[in-house]
Amino acid sequence: MNLLKAGTRVIATATTDVFAEPGKGQAGTITASERAEVVEQTPDQVFTRVDFGDASPAVWVETAALKVDALPPPATKFDPDEFVDECVAVAQLINEMPSTSPCFIDARGVVARALLLTDMKPSKASLGGEELAGPLQLSATEWAAFLTSGAPLAQGFRPKDRGSPLAQIRGAAWSLLADRQDFDRLRASPSPQDQILAPSHVELLLAQVLGAAVRSEGLASIESLQPDRALGSAFGELLPAGEAPSLLDRLKAWAGAGAMAKSVRGFLDDFGKVLTRHLSAADQRILLRTGPPPVVKDPKVKVLTSMPRNLAAVPKESPVPFASFDASPDDLYWPVITADPRAMVISHRTTSDRLVGGPGREFLADRLGGRRNHVGVDVYCEEDDVVVACADGEIVNFFSFYTRPDGERTYALLVKHAGVVVNYGEVKPTAPQEFKWAIGSAVEAGQPIARVSGTRMIHFETYRPGTDRTYRWMRADPRPERLLNPTRLLMGLAVNARRIVKGGDEIKKPGRAAMPSTDGKNVRDRDFLALARTIYGEARGESQEGRIAVANVVMNRVKIGPKRFGKTVEDVCLQDKQFSCWNENDPNRTIIQALQPGANPRFDECCEAADLVLRGQVGDNSGEATHYYATYIAEPSWVKPKAKHTVTIGRHKFFTDVD
Repeated sequence: MNLLKAGTRVIATATTDVFAEPGKGQAGTITASERAEVVEQTPDQVFTRVDFGDASPAVWVETAALKVDALPPPATKFDPDEFVDECVAVAQLINEMPSTSPCFIDARGVVARALLLTDMKPSKASLGGEELAGPLQLSATEWAAFLTSGAPLAQGFRPKDRGSPLAQIRGAAWSLLADRQDFDRLRASPSPQDQILAPSHVELLLAQVLGAAVRSEGLASIESLQPDRALGSAFGELLPAGEAPSLLDRLKAWAGAGAMAKSVRGFLDDFGKVLTRHLSAADQRILLRTGPPPVVKDPKVKVLTSMPRNLAAVPKESPVPFASFDASPDDLYWPVITADPRAMVISHRTTSDRLVGGPGREFLADRLGGRRNHVGVDVYCEEDDVVVACADGEIVNFFSFYTRPDGERTYALLVKHAGVVVNYGEVKPTAPQEFKWAIGSAVEAGQPIARVSGTRMIHFETYRPGTDRTYRWMRADPRPERLLNPTRLLMGLAVNARRIVKGGDEIKKPGRAAMPSTDGKNVRDRDFLALARTIYGEARGESQEGRIAVANVVMNRVKIGPKRFGKTVEDVCLQDKQFSCWNENDPNRTIIQALQPGANPRFDECCEAADLVLRGQVGDNSGEATHYYATYIAEPSWVKPKAKHTVTIGRHKFFTDVD
């Protein structure tokens, strides 16, 4: 037999089955010339467990079907535009995660770090005896912290991925989030408004460039020192012996200054100006790639009534053919029964390379820091929503597909339809038992066939007829010949197909799902958006009950009137130093201002909460509260002497009778 050590790169010599366990539990196939990395072998070396490096579960394959890959991994050319795009996508991904609430990060912070440290170029350096790599100068310590605590962002990444410019964006973004959380923990405001004193973009960027040795705690210590204290001695107390001069030299190089200020006050002032310039440059870079935030005049989602004319075929140099059904549009169905507001938003690239929809959800989006192509389109829905067959067909395969960070294993469900094979991916493994089918079973258009997993989406892939497995596409490998682009097919379903809505009713030509209307009595669109954005900034990580309670606090302040709080909902939300997400120096503000219905699932839930409260369709669950504070900060001064605690919901305590 062939002994293959862990970490060895291998290549398949022939197409063969892969298994969940050695020799049993068939989980698809590996094709000839497909590459992977060895994880382990059975004691007799008959089977080898391999990892494809794409976050799919590692599988077992017969060792005889593998050989050592003699070719080194192909070098990838650094693309600054691609780097900026990934910064934007990762920042949005982090901000959509409920677990990060109430903190946000801004892509500008990551881009500015790269501009400051390396002029956004891959390079190597050292500081304090530790190597710094890539355009973001990521240290092994910072990357290790990300791999340890950065789930689910870190899933599928390994220690050696630190050198990948696109991969390390996740590590730097996660550090930015950790710094923001540290600031919130260290600098709770004692003000009567009980708002956390949010760090500015400059402060966060300064914490980033100072590195792991002097993170948020270090910066807070520097700021607490006497302003006229010598900078060298201040750093000397915060760093291991002998490292202060090296760090000061780096700061001088980064700032491009002839001399560093000698005092703490001078350093913070001078270097703050440098960081501000780089943040402005980062802002321009991002605007060039994404364009300015859209002006929202009507928060309702528009209906997609015809096929877009500017859908791009991708990749440009050799486009993947579009998939299509050999069936009448009248006989087709949208693939999921859901009430998700973004259910029919089909993410795609236009002919001018503008992204429509969710970053990272379109066909051929980056995965694993640019090492893998996303070969499907993610269709948004909710966990436990029912998946239905788009057309008449036959089930041809069902196997383990993707394991979520919490350990949930999702499955690929391949159905052969006339003209195309569809993978209704990332469904729950109980589908055959619940919906009473087996491989080889015939299905009818609109027939329930599975349930959506905790990923809260269908990973929708399409292949040529005759396909009975899925294909991954690593950037270094040739395009899978059987792969088809599902984007136009999904758009056709959105425009022309039938859709089963929750409750079982069937509608024809539904277009995109609309957000709740905002034309109710005395409810202005600006009030609706201001309230929804405030809920998102303050409570997106809370339950819907907790979000509604925050909305009720706003409405209770409106009832009190303009002498204390404001005349309108928008006035109350934007009142100075009342809701920290709207503070002028808060990095959250620019993120929140750009939000609009359909931006992400969490914001759509906040829109729903705002709509329910504005229309009076739910009661005041806050106990007529006008104030609240988060349980993870110290009790604010306004609680005493006579504020009345009304209720605790999630991580917020609510109060009335506050002076």
